[in-house]
Amino acid sequence: MYPISRILVPVDFSDRCEQTIPYATLFAAKYNAEIVLLHVVNPVYSIPAAGGFGPLLVPLPETVIEGLGKRLESFAAGSLRGMNVKRLVYEGDPAEQVSEFAQGGNVQLIVMPTHGSGIVRRLLLGSVSAKILHDVPCPVLTSHHATPSAEAAPKTITHILCAIDLRAPSQSILAEASRTAVDLGAALSVVHVISPLHPHLTEELAKRYRREVEAQARTQLAALMAASPETTQSVTADTYVQEGEVVSTISSLAQSLRADLLVIGRGRDEKGRLKPTGYAIIREAPCAVLSV
Repeated sequence: MYPISRILVPVDFSDRCEQTIPYATLFAAKYNAEIVLLHVVNPVYSIPAAGGFGPLLVPLPETVIEGLGKRLESFAAGSLRGMNVKRLVYEGDPAEQVSEFAQGGNVQLIVMPTHGSGIVRRLLLGSVSAKILHDVPCPVLTSHHATPSAEAAPKTITHILCAIDLRAPSQSILAEASRTAVDLGAALSVVHVISPLHPHLTEELAKRYRREVEAQARTQLAALMAASPETTQSVTADTYVQEGEVVSTISSLAQSLRADLLVIGRGRDEKGRLKPTGYAIIREAPCAVLSV
């Protein structure tokens, strides 16, 4: 995503949305980037009384657009004072408008909440957030999903954890994490999770297999680190190879390291959709997640 010149913040005027602003200002200040606040208002449709016609789009009154523009002007005004900010009000489907703007508007980073508060909603990502994660090509920074974002929006990022599966995209994911750590002056840790061993293995076989798998993973990690100019020249990363279920293991390590930011790949299935593991990591992580 580097260099960053434009950061897009979809705005729905919620408290959780406002609590993501510190992340946008942190990156904008570092890279001298423009912040675009985009509010998208859903269109209004009318159902004709007579049959034979589908719903008709009703244009919003200009006064409504103007009122939303004024509200956007005051949104997070204190936090954004002195920043290079553009404010836009669009009409249409929020996820589609955000995705189209990101793809055609020279956006290198999107910052947004996931709207996952509450006992039930914390188990799900908001539908708009999910669609944006599916559709946009640029990295997306989502705030801490399960608790109010104010608790998870640090003024600075001091520790970054990068989770990789050692497949082909891992090099680019590690490069993003390394560059971010270098530019923000943050410590970097890298984790790879290996699957739990078969429960019916003897203790001796399990120990031997675990040593072999961990050694192979560490060798691959070292090769990836050596191939990344950022890690070899400017930052030293602690590496972890841990056995367990992927989501819970990554989340537990992020919590124990007190990581401010978790960097993951936005892996996709054969239909181009975000894989369930990506959803689960974003949902369960104890900190903000940068999915690339």
